[in-house]
Amino acid sequence: CIDFHLMRFLIIVICCSMLPCCIKKAPKNPIPALEYKDFQAWKVGTRDTAVLTISYNDYDGDLFRNTTDDGPNTVIRTFIYNADSSKFIKDKTLSYTLIQPGDGFYKGKSISGDIILPMSEFRPNSSVKRLRFEIFMVDMANNKSNEVSTPQFTLTF
Repeated sequence: CIDFHLMRFLIIVICCSMLPCCIKKAPKNPIPALEYKDFQAWKVGTRDTAVLTISYNDYDGDLFRNTTDDGPNTVIRTFIYNADSSKFIKDKTLSYTLIQPGDGFYKGKSISGDIILPMSEFRPNSSVKRLRFEIFMVDMANNKSNEVSTPQFTLTF
């Protein structure tokens, strides 16, 4: 005959040993993942202004820089439509340094969210009406995210 306290102890041990297999673990992939969400553009006086929104997943929390001294971590390539070749050609490369949000509170944690990038001078002149973008990020361990291609946009201004 097994003692009641011993039986209760064994049941608790068995339940606790099974608990970790029931909890869904976050992936440990160090490669950040990006996705295009939105692009809005307008003219302010004589100046082009836009906002590009992308979403991100970073499972090890090192996507953002500690300071601007760490260098850029976000690259946007602009492509403009060339009517002569009927193709998009690379125009310029823009780079941004995005700093760790929350004073580093999220560093080392699995994080996800949206990044809203204000843009100006994203086309050579106002005669360029059709354009698209390619975006990628590089984390602190130099892991490059996937490259995101936006749809093409036709501006009316």
